Amino acid sequence: MNHNKNIPKYYSFRIFLCAAILYFMFITPFLVVVVMQQLPDMINKDEGLFSSLNEIVQNDTVTTVVTFSVGGAEQKSNQDTVNIQNEQDNANNIDIKFNDAAVFNITNTAFVSLFIFTVVCVLSGLPYKIYFRRLRRKKPIGEKLKKFCKKTILYTPYIHAGLILISCVILLIFAIVYYKDATFSNSLSRELYMKYSIVSIFSLLIISLFVFSWCKFRVQNRYFEHIFSGEELHKTQYSILRGSIKNNFSLAIAVSSITPVAIVILYIMLTTSSIAEIGDITREQAIALLGKYRDFGSNIIDNILDGSTKINKYINLIDFYLLKIASVSSLCVVLIFIVSYIRWTANTISKPLDELKYKIKAIGKGNFSERCIVRSNDEIGTLAEGYNIMTDDLEKFINKNVQLTKASASFVPSQFFDILENVTISDVKLGNQVKKNMAFLFSDIRNFTSLSEKMAPEDNFNFINCFLGYMEPVISNQNGFIDKYIGDAIMALFENPNDAVEAGIKMIKTLETFNIEIKEKYGFTINIGIGIHYGDTMLGIVGTSNRMSTTVISDAVNLASRLENLTKKYAVPLIVSKIVVENTDNKLFKYTYLDNVLVKGKTIPVDIFQVVL
Repeated sequence: MNHNKNIPKYYSFRIFLCAAILYFMFITPFLVVVVMQQLPDMINKDEGLFSSLNEIVQNDTVTTVVTFSVGGAEQKSNQDTVNIQNEQDNANNIDIKFNDAAVFNITNTAFVSLFIFTVVCVLSGLPYKIYFRRLRRKKPIGEKLKKFCKKTILYTPYIHAGLILISCVILLIFAIVYYKDATFSNSLSRELYMKYSIVSIFSLLIISLFVFSWCKFRVQNRYFEHIFSGEELHKTQYSILRGSIKNNFSLAIAVSSITPVAIVILYIMLTTSSIAEIGDITREQAIALLGKYRDFGSNIIDNILDGSTKINKYINLIDFYLLKIASVSSLCVVLIFIVSYIRWTANTISKPLDELKYKIKAIGKGNFSERCIVRSNDEIGTLAEGYNIMTDDLEKFINKNVQLTKASASFVPSQFFDILENVTISDVKLGNQVKKNMAFLFSDIRNFTSLSEKMAPEDNFNFINCFLGYMEPVISNQNGFIDKYIGDAIMALFENPNDAVEAGIKMIKTLETFNIEIKEKYGFTINIGIGIHYGDTMLGIVGTSNRMSTTVISDAVNLASRLENLTKKYAVPLIVSKIVVENTDNKLFKYTYLDNVLVKGKTIPVDIFQVVL
């Protein structure tokens, strides 16, 4: 069967079984100590079971009727007739009334209530068990089951612990009513019953905390992420229930410190005997009570002998061993509980913090899709939810800035800022500039003014955008960038003149494809002229603090523009200057000399060349 090992099993019976075991491990040492403490007194009493044992031994034929009396009303629960036939003919009937059943009744009440609540919790946990079993086996889960688990999973620790507390309340009510109405055989029975009731209730309180902590740990760290969806995990699901780290730690400290001390104090109190119970004691016995402190307590010895001392308690040898055995066994149980409780509490805090630390590192690496699971209802959960809100806002802010940067790059090419020694658009200042050798490409559509007169204004825009959409990728693919659009003209910059010439050739060839499209749409074709020059230039930022712009200031720019105009006169599509020819690879391109011309704005003639396509 294909099970997913990452999906946990749902525990309910296991938790209550462990709780029941811990409960009886709490109670058993107490019962042993109390029974051993009161055993001598119970044997010496004239009434009750032990006083009747002598009569049983002295008779040949015994008929025993055991009657339990609860609350003064006798109820016959069981009758056993034991016939012992001996050689003698006479027989006596002895009625032994054992009225000390209170402890056993409250034990039965505790056991029955725990059993009932365990069954109830197992049944209430059945939907979750089915849910996780089907999840592990990758079987479909009904919508009703999903909704039920989502609505109730957070409340299961409170439900399970609450059932234990209900058991505690039932025991308390039972103890009060029974103590008030029951007829005890003697004062020892009443005292035993009261002590046992208090310890039982205290134990159930500890057990309820144990059940709550275990269930809460498993819900937050095992079940949570398999119940709720991704979006639901990123915000708190605790609409009413709110916790606190301070309260958790206070409870952990109380459990780990007060409980062991209380248990030790309890057993010290239980295992002390009264000096008066010894009766008249000798000086040697009084000295033995003080042990090695006998030399410092001569007055105390005298007071013990005449009965005037306030020191009236001591621990005898049997009590000492009972104290050791009961304390060690009970503290072992408490230690199991404390270690488990502290582990659950620590993991409830450390796991979300480790997850948060991992998510923060992911953000530092630029991964803004990571979110924390809001597992708890305390400050850690609030922190995780706050982190998710912050990450959402940060992701939106980053995406907005990325879009803004992309939009800015559409108006101001990023290559321009790279040339300005990696200055970003946010760092731009008036006067930023750099001197560099660049190749300049000017292109223009022939007779576009007369063509545009035949088109509507919106068609003019569509036509220009379509033309630029063909030409801009050609320039970008040749490591160039467009500095500005001047109507239907293009001004592009290249760091390598080879790239500029290659771009000019490809633009003319791309024009053929463009003409096919516009021929069908507009009924005409166009021609372009391209001029390329290479030389020193200044690139920088001009304008004012309110309005800045990138620009290129150079004589080389003007000459490239003049060369583009000469393509009309010489009726060729592409003209370059002599300096371009000298700085490009003649193996890649072929040139034809055109003329030595004096262009407008120049005092020295310039040799110009046609690029052979």
